[in-house]
Amino acid sequence: MKNIGMLIRPITKTFFKQSNPEQPPTKIKFNIAIWFTYDNSFTCVATCDPAKRRIYKIQGQNYLNIFPSFLHQLHSLTDFSANIYRAVKIIFTYIRDVWCWGKGIITEFIQQYVLGTQLVYKISDPKTILSSFNGQLSDKVTSNIMEIHEKFMKPIQYKNFMFTIVFTNENVLRVENDDRRTVFLDISPARKGDKQYFKQLNNAIKYPGVGEAFYAYLKVIADKYPDFDGNPPPITVSKQEHIVSTLPPLFQFIKETYIAKTNYITTCLPVHILYVAYMSYCENRRITPLSKVVVAKTLSSELNMTSNVVKINGKCTRIYNLSRKTLYEKYFSNNWIHETDEIDIEEIDIPKKSVSDPKVLDQFLAQIGIDIPNKQKKSSPPVPSKSEQEETKNQPVALESVENIIDNFITELNILIPPSAMSE
Repeated sequence: MKNIGMLIRPITKTFFKQSNPEQPPTKIKFNIAIWFTYDNSFTCVATCDPAKRRIYKIQGQNYLNIFPSFLHQLHSLTDFSANIYRAVKIIFTYIRDVWCWGKGIITEFIQQYVLGTQLVYKISDPKTILSSFNGQLSDKVTSNIMEIHEKFMKPIQYKNFMFTIVFTNENVLRVENDDRRTVFLDISPARKGDKQYFKQLNNAIKYPGVGEAFYAYLKVIADKYPDFDGNPPPITVSKQEHIVSTLPPLFQFIKETYIAKTNYITTCLPVHILYVAYMSYCENRRITPLSKVVVAKTLSSELNMTSNVVKINGKCTRIYNLSRKTLYEKYFSNNWIHETDEIDIEEIDIPKKSVSDPKVLDQFLAQIGIDIPNKQKKSSPPVPSKSEQEETKNQPVALESVENIIDNFITELNILIPPSAMSE
């Protein structure tokens, strides 16, 4: 409604309507903004869609699009100078190799120079993030519709185009074991305390035209893969560590008691014995245990553990018929086993993680700027000297990227620019 108020002045007029001569006139207030968006929805309905025009019509219904627009107009990649290419390359390298120390630099770059303050909202209030926002985050990530609430206003529903980045050194987000909504980045502290490196990065970010060129590169990637689906998100090292470290007490108990310990060799585990051991585990750690019914339901839904009734010494007993090997395989498939657990079970082949070629992204970074005209290459470097760039190049880089699909589209980026624009 605030954005609509910028387009339509919320003028309120007061009228007196004489409906009955024998009674005093009725006082009526008329607000043009409310009338335009609510009372006469057949006239125009408020919406927010980055892909639509300001005013458009669908099946006879007029819509007023209050999306505030992007910061830049799109340009061809060949329109930028050598200085801008070098600065963009520095920023891409930082996102790939570091993005841990100085994380506020890149968020400011996105807000101020790439998308604009009208589209990017930053907040650092821990109460908002940890309480009310955290509870609504999962719905905002997956829902197609988002609802905006304002004081004394009727809630308005818009198309959900919101994306959220959370920077933190703590486990502030509650991530489910089967999470399909969040992506965790693997980060490196290699540049901690390197003032010269961050000076170079800061100069690159603030170089004129870099934000527009960076936006153009992102748009090229998006246009190249219009059907890209990030669900399910990749399991990075950071995400697995987060899942393992926040494993619910019930699953942590089973892991420590029946998987990590080598003395568990039976395949016949009575339900009542498991629950007694679980109660003792929670009591020692001052954790409120789940009820027996909830434990059985949780194990059935999460691990497909179902109990059977058998006779032991002539007495009917409900048991779980699971071996240590079977439990390990279930936990491993859920990414609940970390390499630091050091669990060794014979006759189990642990599949190796797929490692993508680290040189693919290097080739993409090397490609930035080689396709500009020769007359532009004569310009001076925008930021640090060549010796500083060589020093940056010699720093260690991560050996794994997030997912093999990233390598695929980065490789194809090399051929996106027409051959006519390539220099000798």
